[in-house]
Amino acid sequence: MNEKLINQAFLFTAKHFDKGCHNNNKPVYFHSIKVAMLLFEYGYNETIVVGAILHDLLEDTKATKADISLEFGEETAKLVEALSFSAEIEDRFLQSKAMIDKTREYGKEACIIKCADLFENGKYFHLVTNQETKNYLIKKWNYFVNICEPILKDEKIFALLKKQVAKMK
Repeated sequence: MNEKLINQAFLFTAKHFDKGCHNNNKPVYFHSIKVAMLLFEYGYNETIVVGAILHDLLEDTKATKADISLEFGEETAKLVEALSFSAEIEDRFLQSKAMIDKTREYGKEACIIKCADLFENGKYFHLVTNQETKNYLIKKWNYFVNICEPILKDEKIFALLKKQVAKMK
């Protein structure tokens, strides 16, 4: 594992979340660290760990694909782009579906990161009080599980997500 690259990704991400320039009220930087740590602990490679650290930048900061490409290379920028939703799609589920479809098209690395992302987000599902939001999240997570199962069926992180989604009501 290239520790210098991992640290570079943390610093790059922190810089973009610094000074309130993010588009989200939740502590997204901590979330990115948790997703990356989970994947690191499961023994995933540095491409996946770096992608996990960077995965929310395009959605939640002013960072661009070009910024990521300049710092980490075009392939990493494409990976992060695959994990990002399009703000041009207004319907929440269609936005999530399009992002999940891009994730699957990119391949296994992106699916692993998105799986860990959804798993980490799922830890807070019990805090959601709005039934419409709960229904949306369940629909989104079930869509991911169904479309990515052929790619992730043997991954431990996928087994965790499936177990978590099965408990959601």
